[in-house]
Amino acid sequence: METLRQAWAGTWNSLALVAPAGLFERLVAAYDEPHRSYHTLQHLRECPLHFESARALAAQAGEVELALWFHDAIYALRGKDNELRSAEWAVRELAAASAPPAVQG
Repeated sequence: METLRQAWAGTWNSLALVAPAGLFERLVAAYDEPHRSYHTLQHLRECPLHFESARALAAQAGEVELALWFHDAIYALRGKDNELRSAEWAVRELAAASAPPAVQG
């Protein structure tokens, strides 16, 4: 979990922002829900590792990296808007962190 926490801190650091208190724990809890078969905590652990090989290709690497953290944070089994709701959660958290509008999406 420490490696994941370090990756989380690095993501926010790359955006020159401070993550809202408790957000890491809420996000980890979401990806650790028992009904998930994919987009699990293990999947979340893999995302930063895979992103490192493509980081140099991203014009706004911090934003892409944060999107990976939230890409399916909300996962309702029959939900047809999981990605949208996940993105809305990310935008709310970015606003709470006082991210500039360009970063919020």
